[in-house]
Order: sequence, then C-alpha cells, then structure tokens
Amino acid sequence: WSRPDKLSVEARLRTLAAVEAKKINPNIKIAFVGGHIENAPTVSQRMAEYFCARFKDDKTIVLDKSNNTVGNIKEIIEYINSNPDNPQNVIILSSPFHMERISKIISHLGQDFELINYDPLVTARSQRHDDFIKDYESSLDYKKMKAFDQLMMVYIKLDPEQILVSKIKEWARSRRKRNF
Repeated sequence: WSRPDKLSVEARLRTLAAVEAKKINPNIKIAFVGGHIENAPTVSQRMAEYFCARFKDDKTIVLDKSNNTVGNIKEIIEYINSNPDNPQNVIILSSPFHMERISKIISHLGQDFELINYDPLVTARSQRHDDFIKDYESSLDYKKMKAFDQLMMVYIKLDPEQILVSKIKEWARSRRKRNF
C-alpha cells in the first residue's frame, strides 16, 4: 500500500493516534505491528521511526513478522504470552473502516482486546488537519481501502485465519522473484 521509504496516510494517522494516546497516558507501551515487506523496512518499523521522531519513547515495540490482520493479532498474542511483564490491557488503535473486521478476528481468536477508533485521537487538532482528513477520506486511495476492507469482511467469514490470502501473497512473491 505504500512505498518502502514512505508511510501511507493511513499509517501516519495510526502513528499520530499513538502519539496522542501516549500523551494521554505516558506509562503505556506502544507496539507497531505488521506490514512485512521483503528486503525493505517494514511498515511497523517506519511507523515506530515516525512515532519516535515525534515522541521520545524507549518502550516502543516493533512486531513485524506478519503481513495480514490475522497475523498481526496473532503476533500481538505471541508477544504477550512470551513477555515476562505481560501487559494486562491491550488496546488496538485502528481506522474506522477496519474496526468491524478486527473485532471479528479478535473474537475468533478468543481475545478480549479493547478496540479503539483512532479518529477521535487525530481529529480536531486544527482546521488544516481536519481539511486533510476530509480530503483523504474523499480520495480514491481511501475508497479503495474501504472497499477492500468490505470485501475482506465477506472473506473473513469464509477463511477466518486468512490462510488463502497468505498462500496467494506467497505465490505472488515467488512470481515476482522469478520475473526479476
């Protein structure tokens, strides 16, 4: 969804929401999850860099093995289960259109993570920011992501573990390697 050297608007908004959440509660740990890209910094690594450039934090966690939503949540669960200072409360910040799908995945995986829409954390910062959000939400990229998420809502009912998506991505990566 984004170039290896640049964060997408969606990723920047999630990161700005993390900054705002950290301002509200400085004691929380922030984990950036997902966006595995072969031979490039992951989206979670770039989000952590963007976050740390705006908020100095030595507790930032980067979980970057997964490349889909189910994998991201499983990676969070794995981190919690293997961490000696196991976090008591897990809050997932996500985009408004992604909330329902994440909620279904969390439920399917038997977790009770709190899910928060990042919108209130990043809106009403300034008129310029509000205009930027409105422009983004009316953009073709946003509409494509929203349509994709709606399609994934249907798919998640058929394949809750997203096994087929992982196999298709793996096949596509192998094809790209052969073509270079």
